[in-house]
Amino acid sequence: MRSPAYVKMAGSLVILLLWAAAGQIWAGENFESNSVAYLGPEPGQHALIVPAPSAPTTETSNREWFGGGLPWGQWSRLTGDWGQVRPTLETNGLNLAARYTMDTSILSVGGSGQRGIASGLLDLNLTFDPAPLLGVEGGTFFAQYYNRQGPNGSEHVGDMQGYDNINAGRLNQAEEIWYEQKLFQGHLRAKIGQVDANAEFDQVSAAAEFINSSAGYSPTLLDFPTYPNPALSFNLFAYPVKWFYCGAGVYTDNLRMLSNYRFEHPYLIGEVGLTGNGWGRLGPGRLAAGFWHDTGKVDRFDGDQDDGVSGFYLLAEQQIWKRSSADGDDQRGASVFVQYGHANPADSPFEHQVGLGISATGLLAGRNDDATGVYWTWTGLSLVAEAGFARNESSLEFFYKYQVTPFFALKPDLQWIRHPGGQSLPESAWVITVRAVVDF
Repeated sequence: MRSPAYVKMAGSLVILLLWAAAGQIWAGENFESNSVAYLGPEPGQHALIVPAPSAPTTETSNREWFGGGLPWGQWSRLTGDWGQVRPTLETNGLNLAARYTMDTSILSVGGSGQRGIASGLLDLNLTFDPAPLLGVEGGTFFAQYYNRQGPNGSEHVGDMQGYDNINAGRLNQAEEIWYEQKLFQGHLRAKIGQVDANAEFDQVSAAAEFINSSAGYSPTLLDFPTYPNPALSFNLFAYPVKWFYCGAGVYTDNLRMLSNYRFEHPYLIGEVGLTGNGWGRLGPGRLAAGFWHDTGKVDRFDGDQDDGVSGFYLLAEQQIWKRSSADGDDQRGASVFVQYGHANPADSPFEHQVGLGISATGLLAGRNDDATGVYWTWTGLSLVAEAGFARNESSLEFFYKYQVTPFFALKPDLQWIRHPGGQSLPESAWVITVRAVVDF
């Protein structure tokens, strides 16, 4: 049954968006629409390391041809700059990126012994800024292709939250294809196309390096249109002032099958947040709340159906210490974050989820790009008898990312999962994963 409270919330969000659209014109202040001070790099974006030549040269060595004159171990990408082709393309607004992630895991569940699992994800993406060639300021076109190989390790562990965020079935598909436009000096941002909703909603930047899926978004978001199935959607965000933002999205209910069902039963989601840039050794932070409503028919555990299901989430993150208080772009430091999500236990296996974590970058001298963190997530599973859960599931994760070169990283990761699948037995499972990431 649809909840009138969520209808009122959706109406309030629309009013906020309209207010923001009018208010930012009056304000006339110019700042980036991504006013949330993210603590990590944007997905798919890599720093271009191409220093200006000190003097003309008549000979070009192989390493200058491919890596802008830098030693191979200092290249930002494994394949270099393609003989200055990449810098030329990027000057004209075209950025081509590729990343391969390979996870090798050892699973130990109860007393059943150990099992090895290996899987990989190839991410090819293209980002086009039309400003240099077409003169369209504030626009971005993005297209992405995924190819995933290997089994889904959670089928062997039995955990519900997903110990590995690249776990899925075998994939060979276009993932995201969208166009984004910033308006009114960045106070308004619109995105339309096939979008991963987690790129816009319930995203915790301080948790980006963790492997457990719950660190990415709360599992209480039932039928959330995210990896591996984004959905055609329209998203609108407003940034009336630097410390506040609000946004909403409308997603097709059936993910990729738009031609069959269109927007007949859309997935609605909205988020409001407060942001701050910090001061001194205290870095940026954010406090946000989101509300979602799936308008389609939802099967209940008791065999009946609900006409829609709703839920909400809360999150907070704060960089509690910075290595450099003078350099605002310096990402080195430590951050803490907390998550909470709630859904109707009659429809969702997850009634509650709580996540707590601390992450840090560049703590060791000379290892500015290394990262480490500890994360704990607990889920209160549905108590409806037909759901079949005897216990609540929780997980504790620790990782250390060793940045071998700018384009290659190794990340050992250890997770202890308590009552996987919400069952009394096995009592626990251990998962050791080594993640290797290469940027091409």
